[in-house]
Amino acid sequence: MSQDSPIKAYFWQLSKAVVSFITVVLISNTLGADGRGQLSLYLLYLQVVLMINEIFAGSAMSNWFAQYGFQQLIARLSKISLLILTIAAVLAEYFVPAKTTIWITLWLLGLGLTWQNMVINYFQAHQFIGLRNRWQFSFELMKFLFNILIFAIAYLIVNGLIHFEFLLTFDIVQWFLILSAAAAWIWGYQAFFKLRRLGAWNQSQEIQAEKLSLREHSSQGFFAQMGHLVLFFIYKTPLLILSHGTFKSLSEVGVLTNVLLIADTVWIFGNSFGMVLHSKALNNPNPQRQNKWAVLYSTISFWVTLLLVLLIFVVPGDIYTWVFGRDFSTMKERLVLITPGILALAVSAPLGHLLHARNRFLTLLANHSIAWATMLMVSVLFFYDQMECVSLRPFWLLIGLDIALVLVLFLNLYSLQLTKYFLDRFQVNSLITLRLLKKLTRL
Repeated sequence: MSQDSPIKAYFWQLSKAVVSFITVVLISNTLGADGRGQLSLYLLYLQVVLMINEIFAGSAMSNWFAQYGFQQLIARLSKISLLILTIAAVLAEYFVPAKTTIWITLWLLGLGLTWQNMVINYFQAHQFIGLRNRWQFSFELMKFLFNILIFAIAYLIVNGLIHFEFLLTFDIVQWFLILSAAAAWIWGYQAFFKLRRLGAWNQSQEIQAEKLSLREHSSQGFFAQMGHLVLFFIYKTPLLILSHGTFKSLSEVGVLTNVLLIADTVWIFGNSFGMVLHSKALNNPNPQRQNKWAVLYSTISFWVTLLLVLLIFVVPGDIYTWVFGRDFSTMKERLVLITPGILALAVSAPLGHLLHARNRFLTLLANHSIAWATMLMVSVLFFYDQMECVSLRPFWLLIGLDIALVLVLFLNLYSLQLTKYFLDRFQVNSLITLRLLKKLTRL
């Protein structure tokens, strides 16, 4: 199986997700729904800051590294990232000064994750898909082992088996962030030498004929990242609404955070195929070949994701409570509600990656913006009418999420003019999927 095999990419991504899932189970049982909700809000703030930073140092980097070279851009990307993350940390400290340790840790974590993002985009640009996936898995495994260590030490302290007062200086949420930042920096240090061995700083391998101006850099990066940012807000809107003002409910935020974690795990299949398609499209400009890959990968993603979605219905609700804790008893109900959106996003992932590889960033932004606006209208019209209820049940927030993600699928098909081709090839590609699944069951 080749290094850029979608199936191989999927299994590496799935392995990474399993490690992340086990980490979340450990954290959820330790912190409960409230603590999980609080941690998710800190990480949500960091995610928003990183996505703003990714206007300059985001997913468009793989396109830029393939066209202009790594050496030409790395210094500029590093300086801009340091500036943006420092401003975000200072603003956070100004508005919430009681959380100084949290903001410093998030700043360090953000810098480490930004460097990791540059590394994996270099791998993506040069079709090192297998290396990219192994690298991401190893990073998640390191974070998991660090957290196992701190939880084990905390258990020994609580039970009086050892005495190590320094660990009591920070609470468990702070320790999770500190260890995540440490893992990011340690693995980032390893990445420096890995890139050096691959020749990333080798002048002879750089493309010197063209230079990316700062204006072009910011323009392309802005539209590329705004498309991702709007898609990010589509499936984070329920968390944002439920974490503020009249609707504030940290326990509900904690439940929905874990629901979206499971959704992310299911989406991995479509995203893995999209990641491989993106790398292939960057290195093969033939549009007919790209379209064939996109439609095939979307069809395979549809059937495999459908099987995974059916498992959501089969697994009893008590299993979620047993795994995550009694505070998460409503998880299955919430998860079932978003299954149409899970399926739609998995199918549209390869299509979105193809639009991205073709530098059609404005098209992605428009598609995601239309879908988000539709979701917000559904939320305003229906969700707010539920607020007189004593028990908050975010039914219409999740239905709005489904509608938005289905709309993204149809808009991406329309933008690529692949709707008819997708339907015409669906039966043939479905048979290819069946043969692929049979082959995998024999392995």
